[in-house]
Amino acid sequence: RLRCDLMGSLSTTDNWKGWEVWRFMEARDGYVKISSWMHSQHLLCCDTEGKISTCGHPKSFDQLEICSLWAVEKTASGEGVVVRSALHQNWLLSVSLD
Repeated sequence: RLRCDLMGSLSTTDNWKGWEVWRFMEARDGYVKISSWMHSQHLLCCDTEGKISTCGHPKSFDQLEICSLWAVEKTASGEGVVVRSALHQNWLLSVSLD
């Protein structure tokens, strides 16, 4: 599980509490923005090198360096989803029923 702390730092954990819950918000052109449920000021972002981090809402509009737009797509088998960066095409997450 991906966790976002109060300062916006990301880490993985076995916990299943509020800091590990994420909100998918409709953005534009079929994309979503993903924010921390507990710390909604932090959005998941991908930089030009493909590094995943968080950024604030104002910085999320700087599409040259940071991408906060994500596509949620079905897997090829249709039995799961893939979350990928809209700008950089990097995969953040792949979830399957298998």
